[in-house]
Amino acid sequence: DGAVFLDLYDPSVVVLGDGGVVVVFEASGYDSDTGVPFKGVMRSSYDASGVLVASEEYGEWGGDREYYNVDSIATADGGFALALGGYDDSTDNNFVEVVSWAPGGGMTSFEVDDSDSNYARIAQLDDGRFALLVERNVGEDGVDGIDLLIAQADGTLDTEVRLQNSYLSDDSELVAGAQGTILVAAESGGPDLPFYAVIANDGTVVMPTTGMSGWENDMIQ
Repeated sequence: DGAVFLDLYDPSVVVLGDGGVVVVFEASGYDSDTGVPFKGVMRSSYDASGVLVASEEYGEWGGDREYYNVDSIATADGGFALALGGYDDSTDNNFVEVVSWAPGGGMTSFEVDDSDSNYARIAQLDDGRFALLVERNVGEDGVDGIDLLIAQADGTLDTEVRLQNSYLSDDSELVAGAQGTILVAAESGGPDLPFYAVIANDGTVVMPTTGMSGWENDMIQ
């Protein structure tokens, strides 16, 4: 049998409620027999004592979809969820996909409509809904910016907030705060001009702040 060669990089770690750990890597490689390429993600699950429980790829061998960016969170039911960004060669479009695994292994997924970027950030609110930051290079209003989406686990969109003149990067953060608030840190106008916002779970912007210098990627925490 041929071997599978995968390069793993940019790990994302999730600590589960039972003490277990899930490590998710971006992965790219090929099957040595067929030469079929793979560009997706690899997840490895460990129990609380560090024993490997499962290891699984997520993506398409030789398919049109390639996954580049991963953001991961533990979910309130004891499982975990990923926001996956990538590119679909068949449609010539970027995409963002949300995939969640329940503790028993059941998986659900949905795709964010009209995403123009493969960057995304994910958090879970107290009521179980997902908050997502998705960059849309030109929104319906014709202005660059990020959309904050609040969606049910099945992808049903409840709220959409446009944060104009803001941009996602590796440094951007999305955190579910106290009393249903959502904290956002992104970029505004350049890498040294951060954008901060506190947003209620109904989409009301409580406190927008832009233009401060001294960007730090862990400032929001």
